[in-house]
Amino acid sequence: MAEKLTDSEGREDLVYIKTEDGSYRGWRVDLLIDPLSNKMEEKFLLCSTCKGMLRDACLYEGFLRCGVCIPEGVAWQPVIMNREIVSDKMISCPLKKRGCEWSDTVSTALQHLEECEFFPVLCPLGCVCLEGERKGKVLKLEKRRIAEHQRDSCPLRELLCEFCVNKVKACEMNPHLEICEHFPVLCPNGCVIEGEEGTRQLKRRDVPVHLSNECPLQKVECPYWVYGCREEMERKDIDLHEREFIHIHYRLSMTDMKQKQIQTSKDNKLLEDKLDKANTKIEILEKILYSYTLLPTGQLEWKIKGVKEKIENKEDTYSDPFYVGLYKCQGYIKWNC
Repeated sequence: MAEKLTDSEGREDLVYIKTEDGSYRGWRVDLLIDPLSNKMEEKFLLCSTCKGMLRDACLYEGFLRCGVCIPEGVAWQPVIMNREIVSDKMISCPLKKRGCEWSDTVSTALQHLEECEFFPVLCPLGCVCLEGERKGKVLKLEKRRIAEHQRDSCPLRELLCEFCVNKVKACEMNPHLEICEHFPVLCPNGCVIEGEEGTRQLKRRDVPVHLSNECPLQKVECPYWVYGCREEMERKDIDLHEREFIHIHYRLSMTDMKQKQIQTSKDNKLLEDKLDKANTKIEILEKILYSYTLLPTGQLEWKIKGVKEKIENKEDTYSDPFYVGLYKCQGYIKWNC
């Protein structure tokens, strides 16, 4: 069985010994093609601290250790010969259990993992696992399976809707088809095309127009509904209904016409009354304009007839009413003051 893909798996995880604090130490011994043959070889090739194959071998306190296993700030002496021996050791690919048959020297292991087709990588489109230990995290797959995944199974891959030819993510295709305006649907009333079998199919966007104007099984109101006929029927039965009820429709239309004539007469009477009131106002305005003259200064000139007699008789004089804006006004002269 292939190894599980862990969340943090990287190249270093596969070739180095990893400690509890997350640091990487010597090379993994279990990757060796030929195991260490004796105690002497183990003594010269294994780190006395991490027990892995020496990584940057050095001498510290009389023991061979990995350079990364020496405490920081402590002087140590490199052991060149051991470094060369370890680098030339033959190892198999850390992903051998998944099927990789690569084998070469320790020094080329990390470079191989850069290209290894069995190395786990994240989905380039960022799709997540829906179950298992990595549920909710970005999906990891062997590099060799990425192209197939993106082509056939990635829920975030883009597909062309065969009906509207728009690009839609695979995971959104079913919801899209539920609203796609070009998706073929059956007539809600189950009407058929003459001469063909099966219920009529049409694009989803055309359904409202079909029901409104075409479908023979759609319930519609009688064309004389506005005149008072309250019958409803399937569109295909309208002609028969009109023939059967022609006399009733005639009476309804004549009654409606008479009612409209009566209403028209009432409307005309109201208009005539309004016209009479308007004519009365015009007459008043004409009188005002006759009694007064508008001077260039914007003032009104009041022309008083028989002014001499009015002065002699000391007769109080009132002008005809006139309007200033919305206000009704009247001129007044008291001659005996």
